[in-house]
Amino acid sequence: MLKLQFKENPARNLWLAADKVTLGSDADNDIMLDGLGIDAFHASLVIDDGKVMLSSVAGSCHVNDLPVDDEHRLHPEDELRIGQHRILILTPQRADELRAAVHSDNKAARETVNTEWSLQAGHSKLKDKHYPITEKSILGRSRDCDLAVPYKLLSRHHVELTVRGGQLYLQDLGSANGSFVNGKRVTQARLQAGDELVFAKLAFTVCGPEPEEMLNKTMIRPAVDIESELKKRKKNKAADNPGASLDVTPEADREVTETGRQGRPF
Repeated sequence: MLKLQFKENPARNLWLAADKVTLGSDADNDIMLDGLGIDAFHASLVIDDGKVMLSSVAGSCHVNDLPVDDEHRLHPEDELRIGQHRILILTPQRADELRAAVHSDNKAARETVNTEWSLQAGHSKLKDKHYPITEKSILGRSRDCDLAVPYKLLSRHHVELTVRGGQLYLQDLGSANGSFVNGKRVTQARLQAGDELVFAKLAFTVCGPEPEEMLNKTMIRPAVDIESELKKRKKNKAADNPGASLDVTPEADREVTETGRQGRPF
């Protein structure tokens, strides 16, 4: 059995298990295509005994970058172009090879772009496992996800986690069982360290840098008002010694001044 796979988006693919597959801009097609120059029902693929025959208006489709007639047989490794879309015709073996190559390239790229963010699993079977988050990470049950968790209630590509400007953002990818932040279902959210996430009953805790306002807090010692302190001392001295002069000696003045300086922040 052959497989159709979009060259620029390998996650979009279709096994040719039916007798006929239609392609075009109309929503009733098996494969819906957008863009200029694509008709409502642009082309069809007829599958018979392992052979794939392309039917379309002559010149409206290209195979291996050459325009084809209204009937054209497709072979493994062919590249079908309709408008801006490039679609590969693949055998199961070739599809596995390409998937492995893409996964390897993505893994290598992830290893070179680390962030301070990660998820700590809360489910007992995941044993508090940490999942490092790169600049852009997709979590789901599919093996080609950056954060692959083989759990049947997760969608294949459940949620996308993106780091922008040092901040972590969540985007649900249309999952069936939803994404929850601190008990509230969301489609998108900005996350902070300590937030509790739940994807299809799997709980995770967000680990990352503390909120900026906490890091920027500065303890400031109040400054001493020298004039008020002098008046206070004069008053206290007068109360203790009613007959004494209220003048403050230079030594006392200097002492208060030094006290004031010590109380001021640098």
